[in-house]
Amino acid sequence: MKNLLVSLLFFMLLQTAHAQDCYAYLRQKGLEAFEKKEFATALQKFEGAQKCPDAPVSNDLNDWLGRTKRRLDPPKPRPVHSTPPLVEKQPNGEIRWTEGFVVAKGQGIINRTKFPVEAQAVLMAQRTAEVVAQANLLAMLKGVFIKRRTTVQDFMAERDDIESLTAGMIRMARFVGEPVILADVVEVTMQAPIQQLGSMLTPVFPAAMSTQDSLEQVVYVAGAMAQPALYPVITDESGAVLYDAEARYRATGRQVFRYGQGAPPVGEMAAVLQALPNPDNSLRISNADWPILQQWVEAAENGLGAAVRLVFP
Repeated sequence: MKNLLVSLLFFMLLQTAHAQDCYAYLRQKGLEAFEKKEFATALQKFEGAQKCPDAPVSNDLNDWLGRTKRRLDPPKPRPVHSTPPLVEKQPNGEIRWTEGFVVAKGQGIINRTKFPVEAQAVLMAQRTAEVVAQANLLAMLKGVFIKRRTTVQDFMAERDDIESLTAGMIRMARFVGEPVILADVVEVTMQAPIQQLGSMLTPVFPAAMSTQDSLEQVVYVAGAMAQPALYPVITDESGAVLYDAEARYRATGRQVFRYGQGAPPVGEMAAVLQALPNPDNSLRISNADWPILQQWVEAAENGLGAAVRLVFP
């Protein structure tokens, strides 16, 4: 009888200890399953942790349950609204954000006095035009926003290797179309890909993009002062950072934002989100809209064929 009482007491103490460790144990198992992408198991563990008698009143299980359920049932792709390409006009060219290129023109005067042979005069003018176009490309690239107030030129001031990297990009620039030969001038158009700027920020593994451009969430950016950036920053209504595209690119190698231009469609506001520009060139999303946008950002980062299109006026 004495042995039975001891065994019973030991069992009760063991059950009490397990009850006290229930929340921490199941939560940790849920986190481990989530990390392994075993989302059904993770959901089971998180739900179990919620029912534990030692679960604290304030905990993060609702957040983890939401993340897990979104992995099990990812956001359904919505057909992209047709928006024209976003083109940022510059004095000597343009930044084609949607296509991902900086495009510049250059002109060279045909000097027939110095080069009496017509073919040579035209060729030398073309080379001059090429140098001018490259200089214009470099000037525009320096002004491209990386994030917030940071431009490529700011990077050059901080890192010596950026200037040589950018100069190398310019040397590798390609012609767009054929040179235009006028009476006394040769004009050329050249382009350099903005994406090469991403090599300034080496990701953990090679960059990957969503493969289905037609499956996107749309965010309309209100206000003429808003400007696109290579790695946009999203904040909440108080200015707290919700999403730093540069930091996420370093971690995941994915750029989830695309660009378009246009006004919000009339009568379809439920299908789109609104963002307002902040003074520091970040974008401000309402606290109510952020959970919706977050689902799409996470889906894009996980390669589920979704992307987020920022549409500027």
